[in-house]
Amino acid sequence: MRSRPIALLAAAALAAVPPATAAASAPHPGFPADLVLRGHADHRRPIPNEVQVVRWTVRDLGTRPVSEVTLNATVPETWRLRDGAGCILRERGHLTCTLGALTRHQTRSVRFELAVPRHPRLGVEHYRARTRFTVDGTDYDGPSAHMQVEVVRHR
Repeated sequence: MRSRPIALLAAAALAAVPPATAAASAPHPGFPADLVLRGHADHRRPIPNEVQVVRWTVRDLGTRPVSEVTLNATVPETWRLRDGAGCILRERGHLTCTLGALTRHQTRSVRFELAVPRHPRLGVEHYRARTRFTVDGTDYDGPSAHMQVEVVRHR
């Protein structure tokens, strides 16, 4: 079943499909900090039995340092976490990653590998992330972002 025009492209063109990306920032008049969240995944069109590498990056663009930065990520529930340095699998499909403190203009990233199952659900899947941080002892919700990928049988 081919429901998207991109499936009709030549194989060479499909191999050149760029990776999935996402970006969000949280400049807000009430925020004491200005954080940017960016996401990157190896493939927009993952296939069965493939390892998908996902990276979320948080950068402090504000004038004040932030502390206790955490990133909560959501991934497809049936996909297995292979490597998630600095991240804890809280429950199926939900990761909590501790980034610690960020000084002005500092960047921190988390990278994890997801194993796509042998028989995944084909179609659209999402990777989501949201951040929290502390400034002067007060907790704030930071930026959130998501990436959309389409699981296909072959690329």
